[in-house]
Amino acid sequence: MVYYPGTSSWSWRVPNLIQGFGPVIICLGTWFVPQSPRWLVKNGREEEAHKVLADYHANGDMNDELVQFEMREIKAAVEIEKVGDQSSWLSFFKTPGNRRRFLVIILLGTVTQWAGNGIISYFLIPVLKTVGITSSTQQTGINCGLSIRSWWCTILGASLVEWTGRRTLFLVSIGGMLACFVIMLGLSGGYAATKHTSTGLAMVPVIFLFNAFYVIAMTPIPMLYVPEITPLSLRAKAASLLLLSQNCAQSFNQFANPVALAAIGWKYYAVYVGAQIIYTLFCIFVRETRGLTTEEAAVVYESDETREAALDAAYRQERPESPSGELKEAKEQVTRRA
Repeated sequence: MVYYPGTSSWSWRVPNLIQGFGPVIICLGTWFVPQSPRWLVKNGREEEAHKVLADYHANGDMNDELVQFEMREIKAAVEIEKVGDQSSWLSFFKTPGNRRRFLVIILLGTVTQWAGNGIISYFLIPVLKTVGITSSTQQTGINCGLSIRSWWCTILGASLVEWTGRRTLFLVSIGGMLACFVIMLGLSGGYAATKHTSTGLAMVPVIFLFNAFYVIAMTPIPMLYVPEITPLSLRAKAASLLLLSQNCAQSFNQFANPVALAAIGWKYYAVYVGAQIIYTLFCIFVRETRGLTTEEAAVVYESDETREAALDAAYRQERPESPSGELKEAKEQVTRRA
């Protein structure tokens, strides 16, 4: 968030100009980002894919064992998908594994918008006014501090995801938000009954804490997790589906939340407490992908037979002498996360 105090037209121009730097940097940076090795293999550019993997995973050594294994996995996955012809939107409904993925993507998109973050954003300024913070400069300063702290928590979440795992971080996030909303429900009810300024003031740190729990998982993980669990041919469609579900849920926030808050006030928090309980149960059944390669993670939602066939193809292609112990270990690792 950017804020420029003053009454001239520069009070809105400066924030917009500063926020424009980010997209400019991203646009320039895309010219230095390599193509996806999986996309290159799918389009017959295997040598380029091999070089990308070698450059980023083995300091340029194209004969490295890890790079060789990754190339076999990618080529096997691409060949399997060619046989299955999973390239249309209807493919999400053709197999049990894809139907599971479709459900997970839709639920994940709604979780990121219906976990209470929309109502917190709407209710922040009224809460600040109840504790005597009425200056727009002060309110914007608090909002700015909240945004900066959210940025750091997002970086923390992205740094922890390979250590804690996706499911664990989801559960910590949802559990923390649920606890915060229960506290906020109590504080809001207490303030409505007593009008004590101290009760309203106590809401501010709880809102900050809620936001920290939200961004630590809901900001960095969804766009990481969805491509991981999706086959290459459906990966772009899966990302689009996630964004569509997020935008639909966000539209609900924009139109329904103000009406509900105006009608029942703080009692509306109870709706999100119930939703967060449901989301907690959902996250318990999310399948872990930590420590898996992209090809291994893409089959965690498949049936046991499909997972074994995919791993067999990846380990046997162009390497029939692959040790059975190596294959067995990979199968067990994927099965544990399923």
